[in-house]
Amino acid sequence: MQRPSALAETLDVSPRSVTSKVDAAERDGYVVRHPDPSDRRATLVELTGRGRAVLARVGDLRASGAGGLLERLDPAEQHELVRLLRRVAGPADGSVTHP
Repeated sequence: MQRPSALAETLDVSPRSVTSKVDAAERDGYVVRHPDPSDRRATLVELTGRGRAVLARVGDLRASGAGGLLERLDPAEQHELVRLLRRVAGPADGSVTHP
């Protein structure tokens, strides 16, 4: 489980945009929110079984095909590529759309 602020850092997005992303992921059944036992003002986000399954599939895809191509890049280059792809592929407001 992670606080939304930690997710923002991991995903390299602004903290204010994490709420809408977590809302969408929760609506789609990928995560659930829990109260933070150490801070009643905060929430923690946890992957559901469905979220874990998607994460496993993404891991499998990374290990094959495109993952092999990405191995040519060092971790900093991979991070930069993902950042740029998100920028050109995503909506102008940074929101996430789901099919």
